Amino acid sequence: MDKKRPLISIIIPTYHEAGNIEEMVKRTKESTRSYSTEIIVVDGGSKDGTPDIAEKAGANKVIRFPSKRGKGIDLWEAMQTAKGDYIIEIDADLQFDPEQIPLFVKAFQQGAEVVIARRDNYKASPLWRTIGNRSLSLLTTIVLMYPIHDVLAGFKAARREVMLSLKLQEKGFMYESEIVVKAVRMGYKLVQIPVKYKRR
Repeated sequence: MDKKRPLISIIIPTYHEAGNIEEMVKRTKESTRSYSTEIIVVDGGSKDGTPDIAEKAGANKVIRFPSKRGKGIDLWEAMQTAKGDYIIEIDADLQFDPEQIPLFVKAFQQGAEVVIARRDNYKASPLWRTIGNRSLSLLTTIVLMYPIHDVLAGFKAARREVMLSLKLQEKGFMYESEIVVKAVRMGYKLVQIPVKYKRR
């Protein structure tokens, strides 16, 4: 691997994303052409052909689990296989624009150890989801005594050694907050960057 070009592992978790995964993989490849990357799709038991579509679209690795176990546990196992200096997870449903991945890389180059997305356009989310995320983000802020603006955004990253040190335990979507809580408590430099977001 070229020392001047760190390898970036981009992990895309999927479950019945046949309608989105081809575009997601292709746009991810296009937006990271200037980097050394590996795109890992981890699928939690889709029955709609999602893994096959991901392979045909050019994903470097497709990890298939036969049944739905939970996004958190699927991602954690995929992270064990990642070879990159940075590990970036991004949802497959195109709510987050993969063209924003370079913003995460730039944050790492400036010294960040953990990078999380911050959605500012909450009007794009259903009201109940907005209230839930804001409430949990406020609770996380209070518990950690550290301002967290968007704890549940499915667009997070960390240096590989940092991510693996978190030893994630949550099997479901609450792994999103687990990443943040453990990163802050372990003293890692966490950066929150504003990103574009659209409703699925």
